[in-house]
Order: sequence, then C-alpha cells, then structure tokens
Amino acid sequence: MPGPRATQEPLPVAPSAVPGPVADPRATPGSGAVPETVVLPAEAVQAVRALVGAENTAAFIAAAARREVQARTMDALASGGSGTAPSD
Repeated sequence: MPGPRATQEPLPVAPSAVPGPVADPRATPGSGAVPETVVLPAEAVQAVRALVGAENTAAFIAAAARREVQARTMDALASGGSGTAPSD
C-alpha cells in the first residue's frame, strides 16, 4: 500500500454548477497564513471528494476545520471560559 503523498497541486477552477464561489483554502485574506501539508486518512478524503467533488475537496476540509474551531470557541464562551478553543 503506497504511503500518503505530500505534494500540493493547484486547485482547479470550480465548475459553473457550484452555487457560489469557493474560497482558496490555502490562506484567508489578511491572515498571513502559510499553507501547510497535513496527512489525513485516505478514507476521509475519499468521502469528502465523493460528497463535494475533487475541485472542492480542499476548500471543504479547510472550511470544516475552521467551523470546528469556531464551535469549540463558542462552547468555551458559553461555559464561561476565555473564548479560546480547548487544546487537544
């Protein structure tokens, strides 16, 4: 079984059937974020690809990670915490 590949390929242009523009997941404007390679389970990536298509896979995974961080921050705020997401 081949190991995970750490190559980064440019994102293809989304087809016109997509309901709206897809943000480039590699960096948020003004954030100073630097792209980083992350190894993910192949079955998770395949499931996302089947759901949203190859052209939207990276954007979907990036958006899901941002949403999870925001949810944990909201949970911390609601429980009287400092508003930072709990560390793993």
